[in-house]
Amino acid sequence: MKETQKHKRLLQKLSKADDKLNPLEQCELLEQLLLTFKRSQIANMLNVDTAWVTIRTKLRDASEDIKQLIRDGVIQDCRTLYELYRLEKLKQGVAQELIRQIRNNKISGPYREVIVRARRKRIYKPKKRKVFKAQQTGDSLVLYVVGQKSPLMFEIPKEVWS
Repeated sequence: MKETQKHKRLLQKLSKADDKLNPLEQCELLEQLLLTFKRSQIANMLNVDTAWVTIRTKLRDASEDIKQLIRDGVIQDCRTLYELYRLEKLKQGVAQELIRQIRNNKISGPYREVIVRARRKRIYKPKKRKVFKAQQTGDSLVLYVVGQKSPLMFEIPKEVWS
């Protein structure tokens, strides 16, 4: 009976969570409930989507820098924090730079949009390739590269050759 009462209190706190609890506190309460219930059961009891539960519980794995943003009240929106967490998993250096900019109030516009854009932006890292044969024919340079099915052909003006 005590266990059921405890669960009811946790659920009551969470159902009013949008106003009073920060995302880390929500995460802690959900973690306690997850010891007994499945995510889907908790979501049903709170009348929210399972993603609502997942997003908040993922914050337990966030870096100390992200958790400090929450504690300091800089970002309280769970979806924005979750996007920052995802960015940190993919591109830690980029995430750290964004956190620094957020702290220094250097980002204009909604944080979530900036974070999502940074996460989706591809970082081009050129591969080092070995050339096993090079030919110059007229204004063209033909490179035969290891692992490349067909040669790479470059048209190079005569002024560049000198």
